[in-house]
Amino acid sequence: MPLSSDQLTSPSDDVADQRQWGDRIQGSGNEPRISNERMPSELIAAMAMVKRACANANRDLDRLHPDLALAIDFATAQVIAGQRDQDFPMSVWQTASTAPTHANMNQVLARLATESLDHRPGTEGRVQADEHVNMGQSTAQVFTTALHVAVSVGLAHNLLPALAALRAELSAKAESCRHGGPAATSMAQEIHGHLAQLASAYDAIERALPSVHQLAMHERMSPEFGEQVAKALTQALGLPFVNAPNQRQNATSLDTLLSLHGTLKSAALALMNISADMRQRASDAQSSTTQCDALTMVCCQVMGNDVSLTIGATTGPFEGCTFKPLMAHNLLQSIRLLTDATTVFTEFFVRGIPMHRERISHGLASSLMLVAARVPQA
Repeated sequence: MPLSSDQLTSPSDDVADQRQWGDRIQGSGNEPRISNERMPSELIAAMAMVKRACANANRDLDRLHPDLALAIDFATAQVIAGQRDQDFPMSVWQTASTAPTHANMNQVLARLATESLDHRPGTEGRVQADEHVNMGQSTAQVFTTALHVAVSVGLAHNLLPALAALRAELSAKAESCRHGGPAATSMAQEIHGHLAQLASAYDAIERALPSVHQLAMHERMSPEFGEQVAKALTQALGLPFVNAPNQRQNATSLDTLLSLHGTLKSAALALMNISADMRQRASDAQSSTTQCDALTMVCCQVMGNDVSLTIGATTGPFEGCTFKPLMAHNLLQSIRLLTDATTVFTEFFVRGIPMHRERISHGLASSLMLVAARVPQA
């Protein structure tokens, strides 16, 4: 039986009753949906981490009762572990910029925290989404900080290690070609060129990270609030987060993240070049060379993501805030795609795949560069 438009655009009453979002979010769910992309799970987990850090900071500043802070901490643990993914239905292509996603998080955490209080002897009361979970915070600050945290974790823990592993495998491949005759020597030289490309892309990403580590959490009444949040996130994730010196620019500007994605585009260009060149040198193994196709498709997607981010950052109203869901989707997708594709390419193509020496020799012998080498010098 075909589904009606109501079934496609909003959850059923039975399902909604089992989920933790509130009436305001349920109302947003009744709006017409565009496609099926939801807000990235990495962003949701990072936002829960930010909420935990904020609750603990407010507790340490004697503004939030320790029992309420502990209840919020318990709620965030469930979200971070991915146990409540069904409670975050917001589409990437949402109205009202980032406000629905932030309200979604506040309400889910408030209800989970209240449930934990109800099951703990000696505690009573209700955790309020705005009064307790969102104490001293704004949507612009929380969403931007969560995005910076998610991007930092994705780069430091996933993409950079994947690029480092590929560099290690290529270095080993170049070393094995050093004593194999002119053709193998030519191959080693080509691999060293690829290693230089990867090193440049890797270093560019690393240079962009300090700006991403700057967070936008600040409160006029308690200047130390943002510092405590950054310190808590640093301790939890092992990354050097700091409170940004210019809070307004950090919370509203997209320049930092757009520049960072430019380094991902450069990495994609390097990976596409490596994939194309190495495919020509490899043995005819269909199961392995298809990994080159997958990697090049990923690189094309990353380049496309960069185009849409550039347009959004330069034309978005309200200082680009309306384009932040797009920024989150594209940035985190690019990191995820490059990480996975690079890992697969390294493990199933570069590692253990023999070079086609006859093809390498033929390519060397037919190279136009030999013509230039034989031209008499004046």
